[in-house]
Amino acid sequence: VLLMACDVGVGSAVAALKGTTPPTQTALFSPSIAAIPKAAWWPQVLAETFGIAATARPDPFLGWTFSDYSSPYSNISGGIRRSYEPPVSSGKTPVEVLFLGGSTVAGSYQRDDYTMPSDVARIASARGIPIHVTNRGAQGYSVWQELNLMEELLVKGYRPNVVVLYDGINELYVQASTGTTATQIGRAHV
Repeated sequence: VLLMACDVGVGSAVAALKGTTPPTQTALFSPSIAAIPKAAWWPQVLAETFGIAATARPDPFLGWTFSDYSSPYSNISGGIRRSYEPPVSSGKTPVEVLFLGGSTVAGSYQRDDYTMPSDVARIASARGIPIHVTNRGAQGYSVWQELNLMEELLVKGYRPNVVVLYDGINELYVQASTGTTATQIGRAHV
């Protein structure tokens, strides 16, 4: 909250020095902003992200999982979000990369072929690196869920060459709501 307040304050000061008016809240969500796609698919992908979240079901090991979901832009099967599949030359063994994380890795508000794992596959392929990515990102997951999922996958025999964990805001939420790891460890020893 303090960081946001500082950002607003500094932005207002810079705008005053330049003699411009800062954008209103309504203008922040204007279609003229570059970050908001000017494409017909955008409203449907937005709705699909909420549709995927609505499929959450309890899981005793992970807290929750998501049911399979299929649409023109967002597809999940067996907990795996569809990703860009680059061609691999015969005789080449692709590097198997497992992506774990929350909604950013899962690709909330984005189409299958444009998630972070899909971008990595596209970049590696352009550089001649045979690759296969598996996107196991899930909305709202934090590192404890990701590590539990990775353990479950390893026990079942899945052996990726590389594991990417991408975390951030969900961990801050967990710490804000339950306390830091040090606090939790301290409570366990009392």
